[in-house]
Amino acid sequence: MDKETAHSLIKKISEVCILTTKHCRQRMTERNVTMDDIRYVIQWGEVVSVEESPEYGNWKCTIKGMDIDGNELTFVAAVTEDEVVCITVF
Repeated sequence: MDKETAHSLIKKISEVCILTTKHCRQRMTERNVTMDDIRYVIQWGEVVSVEESPEYGNWKCTIKGMDIDGNELTFVAAVTEDEVVCITVF
């Protein structure tokens, strides 16, 4: 999957639902990141890397951008054809 395709897919899926891991929720709390911040980065940020993960049957995507307050935010997500799972934020 290329970066443009990944970004389009992530945008589409995130309109319905974004799942988060326990680790992600902990990092969000530590770093004052909200789901709105993540949605904003998805909408306006850039997919900077896409790696196939055959072990898990998904794609690992890293997305960078600015959050709602203008702070740099990066998040890593596991992506399938119908699911986006936020793994971590920094």
